[in-house]
Amino acid sequence: MDRMALAIAPDHARRVNALETALRERGKLLDSGGDPRWLDAVEAQAADHGAAVAHTRAKLVAHLADELSALPPEPFARPALTYRPGGPTDETALRAELARTRPRDRAAGRALTGPQRDELLVEMASTGQRAATCSTGEQKAMLIAITLAHGVLAAAGRPSILLLDEVAAHLDPLRRAELFRRLAQGKAQVW
Repeated sequence: MDRMALAIAPDHARRVNALETALRERGKLLDSGGDPRWLDAVEAQAADHGAAVAHTRAKLVAHLADELSALPPEPFARPALTYRPGGPTDETALRAELARTRPRDRAAGRALTGPQRDELLVEMASTGQRAATCSTGEQKAMLIAITLAHGVLAAAGRPSILLLDEVAAHLDPLRRAELFRRLAQGKAQVW
């Protein structure tokens, strides 16, 4: 999800790295029984970056969901995407939650709340079946739909290249023909 988010927020990778650094530092401070004032400062950084990361992820999923909802339900299985945050997405609430959960996180050896626990849920829109329980062909079809929807977002206002490796594997002839038709209609250079 984070690599796809770069299409809408070029600074997203910097934010993710800063969040990971702050959470590592928090873990070290918790483990060593560090000064609560240092913990407050590190948690403020984690909350700042964490809220930005969560916001970008939610925005990405909303954009992808809009693109996917415009697709016909056949011949590809149209995916429904849901962003499930791993904790508060507001900076103030996340900071308070990190402070509140210090004893639990110290015992666990890691932060159990925050964007590092976010999930992207993928289901087949027509049936509500989770992607993990779908057939290989249905999974591949949903992945292709997500990739093409992301390609539309990434290409907005700039030239783009879409690199696909064995994209037609596991697709029946009908889906293969539809894939190539959609690729031909797109604006991206396809390899």
